[in-house]
Amino acid sequence: MIFKTILFILLFSMSAGLSWAQEQTIEIGTHVLKVGMLQNEILSEVGKDWILKEQSADACMVFSESGPPHYPKAQLVFENGKLKTVMKYWGEGFDQQEPVDFVETLFSLFKNMTEEGNNVAIVSAGERRQPGLNSRALHFLFGNKTVRIDLIKGLKYEGQALTAVQLTEVLE
Repeated sequence: MIFKTILFILLFSMSAGLSWAQEQTIEIGTHVLKVGMLQNEILSEVGKDWILKEQSADACMVFSESGPPHYPKAQLVFENGKLKTVMKYWGEGFDQQEPVDFVETLFSLFKNMTEEGNNVAIVSAGERRQPGLNSRALHFLFGNKTVRIDLIKGLKYEGQALTAVQLTEVLE
């Protein structure tokens, strides 16, 4: 009986339009990006509104124009002249902010995901420990989109240990 119930839910979900095969997009400001777009077109358009810093021939960071400081907003990775991965950073990190700010941003991100029709996720959690550094990650996989919540403790900056939380939306 349990197997039949699970099978029904799975088949119902598939028939309800929750297909992960549909093409997904990610927005960087007013620019809508999708995997496979041409590198030169993306860079010329996104570069009109954002500061682009090349990391290599196949990757660049997108920074806010307002500043300083210029906060990282996204990372773009290309392969063979086409967009392979977009990592969109939600917020400027949450190391010094109140928990309510983080939850409000997290809510906005998940609300966007459900408005796009992404109602089902596969969740994974991981932890990596090294001397003086501990990082934990939660990944919510929605087809070819992933929402990542990363917690890093023990980073050193100017002699002080830091705790950082990063919320990232990834399209691959």
